[in-house]
Order: sequence, then C-alpha cells, then structure tokens
Amino acid sequence: MDNMEKHNIEELSDMKIDPSEVTFMPLNAPEYPEDIAIRLYHKKYVPEDGKTKDVVVSALYLILDKLMGEESSVLDFQYIDFDDMPHPKEQDYPLSQLCAFVEHKKSTRKIAGQMFPEEEIGLLEGKVENLPNLLVINHGLKYYEFSKKFPYLLRITLLLHNTGDNGLPKGNTDELYGLEDLFYQGIYKKEKGHFIATETYNSKREIFYYVDNLQSIEQVLENIPKELKSCDFNYEVNHDPFWLLVESYMYM
Repeated sequence: MDNMEKHNIEELSDMKIDPSEVTFMPLNAPEYPEDIAIRLYHKKYVPEDGKTKDVVVSALYLILDKLMGEESSVLDFQYIDFDDMPHPKEQDYPLSQLCAFVEHKKSTRKIAGQMFPEEEIGLLEGKVENLPNLLVINHGLKYYEFSKKFPYLLRITLLLHNTGDNGLPKGNTDELYGLEDLFYQGIYKKEKGHFIATETYNSKREIFYYVDNLQSIEQVLENIPKELKSCDFNYEVNHDPFWLLVESYMYM
C-alpha cells in the first residue's frame, strides 16, 4: 500500500491515533539475526475486523513515516506486524525509543563480519574527588562479535613523574606519547589486537588493549626502553575472552 493510499484511508476513517499510545516489541529470528523486525501495538487494532484492522495499520504506518522518515520506514525494516496489546510474556517499549533501537541494530549490522572495524575514538572529561579524569575510548567496538579471538587483556599502568597539582602530565610528554604509539603500532597496526581505552587520573595513566596471544604481548614489551624518565612502567595480563573487565569503558 503506497503512501497516498494510506493518507486517503486515514482521512476517510477519521481515525486519530496518539503516537504516545503506540508501543513496539523487537522480533528476533535466529536464522535472520541482522534483520530489523518489530511488532507495533495499539488498542484500536482489531485482528478479526478486516476494515478496522486495515485503517489502523495505515494510520500506524503514517506515524512510523513521520517518526523515522519515509526512507527509513521503508528500507530499514525487514518485517513489521501488529497487535492490540502485548501478551503477558512479551516486553514492549514506548515508540519514542524506536529510533534508538534501529540505530543499535544498524550499528551491530555495520560491524558484523568485520574483524577490524573502523575505530571511533571519543574523549570524555570528568572529575573524581575534584581531580580531572580524562578518558580516550574506542566506541567502535561496542557490539564486537570476535572478542574470543582476542582474549588477553593487556593493562598498562604508567605512574607519571612530572604532573601538576591536577594530576595531569606537564612539561615534555614526547616519551609518554612515544610509549602509547609503540603499543598502537605493535598491536593494532599489526592486527594483533584492539585499542580499548586510555584513562589519565591522579598522576597515573592506564592503557587497555585486547590481544590475540601472549606471544604478541611479549613482542611489543620487548621494545619498551630499559630506562624511562617520565614514568614508571607496569603491566598485567588477564584472560578475559568476553571482555567483561572493560564493559564500564566500552558502553560509556
């Protein structure tokens, strides 16, 4: 049914539907995990009444067009069905959350099958106990499906020597940036793992990577200078195939 037909039916019926009374439920089919499918609910929908059912469906499509845009409502959804109310075990959500749901699904679809999706680096600034806390986070791995191929969390801790009263590095930071680049070039650029985050707070900088195997970690550690002027260097390695130890960073 094209948009002109939908408008005509709604005008002839005098059917008025308040979008705030419409809810939706995501539908999942194991055989089509990337599809975007939903069920829309509204109390005026009557499954047994063909005429009323058609009018309500047309009105709901119009609401969907206005909310998502006609291109999205046509192209983004692989399946849509309707009902008057959820069954007891079904969880529905306000229609206002539909855009966020669709974007989430499109994001997971975007990186599906990509072992090395494009990095999306973001900077977050906050304060903890009146000291600045700086976070650099790779948001491009939020819904990453290959975590088991990079099961080792390398957590690098740099205890900074030259910092201000705010706990942030001051003066010449070339050595610090050189260390960060050493890990980036030796792990991410060589496709041995993924950069997750860097946190700087109270004269300490922590750097997080997930790496494919222990040998890759040993190889990059061998390139650390024997003597460092700007910091004390420490590290630890944890086996964490589900990336549970960094959830607080990845989903900020």
